[in-house]
Amino acid sequence: MPLGSGAANCPRHKDTARRTLKVIHAHASAVSDFIKDGMMGMAKAHPAPAKAREPARIAHAFLGKGDGVKTCPVTGEPVDKTIKSEINGRTVYFCCASCKAIVRKNPGLYLKRNSP
Repeated sequence: MPLGSGAANCPRHKDTARRTLKVIHAHASAVSDFIKDGMMGMAKAHPAPAKAREPARIAHAFLGKGDGVKTCPVTGEPVDKTIKSEINGRTVYFCCASCKAIVRKNPGLYLKRNSP
């Protein structure tokens, strides 16, 4: 469409024109590379994108904020003596059931090992 036809002001046509222009530029770049490299450029290795790697296992720092006797190991708040759990051979108290679930899932992050 000629520029004066109103297409330049239409948001729908503007978006289509931008996408078309991007495709034309990408094609021109590929043709330029082919002309520059010649047929040998076709023989170049074109590796596939690497597969997503598994996330590295991160050594988490100790997150405990309380002793599990008077203060909650997760929040450091005073404990509720009715919310407790036996973990690593000792009774640990918590401020709430959510904190109990968190520590049971990964006690090493919140509880220090007992000293012999």
